Amino acid sequence: MGVTLTCRSETFAKHEFCLGRTGNAPPTPDLSIPIAYPIDQPRAAYRIISQTVTYPATSDTDSISIAAFSAVIDDGRTIALPSGTIEGLAAGTEYVVLWSLSAQAYSAMPSPAIEALASPDYVLVRYVTTQNVDGTYPGTPTAPGGDGGGGGGGRYTGNEAVP
Repeated sequence: MGVTLTCRSETFAKHEFCLGRTGNAPPTPDLSIPIAYPIDQPRAAYRIISQTVTYPATSDTDSISIAAFSAVIDDGRTIALPSGTIEGLAAGTEYVVLWSLSAQAYSAMPSPAIEALASPDYVLVRYVTTQNVDGTYPGTPTAPGGDGGGGGGGRYTGNEAVP
């Protein structure tokens, strides 16, 4: 679905033709835009666009638990994600929780996990922060204007209830 706009521009050669000074009409100017072919870029991690459990992950000081849920990822596929636990994590740290499509397993990498998020082997499940040693959670920075006012850009701090 697209719109094609064809434009013709004026050319000084048309004046000679219109005034009868020449018997041949000038060529129509070519204002077309050359076709730009996209640069081949590898696909990054898949994003979840809908899921059956709103907050599937909870955390404590050294682990993240994930409830089983189904998700539709950004290529239209529906995938079933099992329950799981990731252990041995550092307290008070923000993690990127990922599902590996090839290994069929969860992993948690300290944020921002740029290399993992650039890989098409992963589905981004959630950002989760583990508890501090005293049982509190690190503060989340306030989101800039235009982010819906929710603060933290939709990241999960681990203290929301799992529905």
